Parts: sequence; structure tokens; C-alpha cells
Amino acid sequence: LRYKTATLYLHLENGELVVTTYPWSKYQEKVDLWGITQKDVAISIGARRLRYLTYTNTTYELKTELDGLNCNFNDLIGIVLDHNMSNITGRIVGYSDNVITVDREIGKELKEGIVFIRKLDGSMLETWFTRITSRTLQVSDMIEWLPDYGTNLDYPYFAIGELVKAWVTDVSPSQKTCTIKAINYDERVFTNDL
Repeated sequence: LRYKTATLYLHLENGELVVTTYPWSKYQEKVDLWGITQKDVAISIGARRLRYLTYTNTTYELKTELDGLNCNFNDLIGIVLDHNMSNITGRIVGYSDNVITVDREIGKELKEGIVFIRKLDGSMLETWFTRITSRTLQVSDMIEWLPDYGTNLDYPYFAIGELVKAWVTDVSPSQKTCTIKAINYDERVFTNDL
């Protein structure tokens, strides 16, 4: 980290920031902060970069419909991963009076909780649900239901389970799909304690 005419080295030791005038490792990233004259500001910028490099190390590549183009660089998105098979994803095939009908079985153990519903513009609605039957759920918020669903428009997706937060790093369209690249979000990147 170079600011003004000084060079500092930032390290993380047990999650704590350590500032030295010498390197601890041969693997250093140089950050030039020309125009920065305050030492505290330079350390704060360098600490954010160091935490980003340390804590954001999982990348994702997702293929989705063209509504993935609604994502922009550095957007925060939620990804539902089925690595432990405890998450349920599917489509909403019917809606009436705050009751959604889904195309997947919802087990008896899921009596209530949070359901994530993808809206037409690609954004997400987070709402509370109560299980009525294995394929019907009462939701606390109204959803926009269009008569074109199932004919001209794909049914909206839903997800029940744990969301993984990720930053969008790239959005690439192709003919009928979109590829989104993302990296994991970690709130430790934004801690202000030095």
C-alpha cells in the first residue's frame, strides 16, 4: 500500500489488521493511492482490499433466462444452493387470494417460513408462508399474477431455504440465456475496526 510517499504493509492475523513497514510474505499486492495524504484513509482503503481478497474466494457461474440482464456489476444477489438437499426450488403454477400453488411437494416438516419469489423484472419478493397442503402455501404478501403465465410467460420461480449472498462480477447474454458470474459476499469486508 503506497500513499503520498510512504509504503505500508497490511496483514490479517487471526482476523485482526496488522500494519507494518515491512512485508511478512512474498505474496503482496501493490495498491497505489496517489492523492491520498492521510495515513488513516490509506489504511482504511488498503484494509478493505485486503479483506476482499481474504474473504471473497468462492465464485459462482449461473445460467438463467434473459431477465438475468437486470443484474448489474456489483449487485448483491441471493443464490439458493442445493448442496445439502434441504432447499426447495420450483415454480408457482397458480395464485389466488394470497394462496400459491407450486409444482413441488412441500414436506409436512415445513409448516411455515420464508419463501423467495422471483418477480417478472427479475427482482425478488421475500414473504412469509404457511403450509396449507403439500402443494399450496398461504403467503403474507400479494404477488403480481399475470394471465400470460404458463402460455407466453414462464411460471415464476420460488425458493424455500437458505440464500447465499453473492456479488455480481459479470453478466454475459447469449441468444436465449444469460450467464451471471458472481463472487461470495462476506460482511467482514466492510468492518470498520482497524
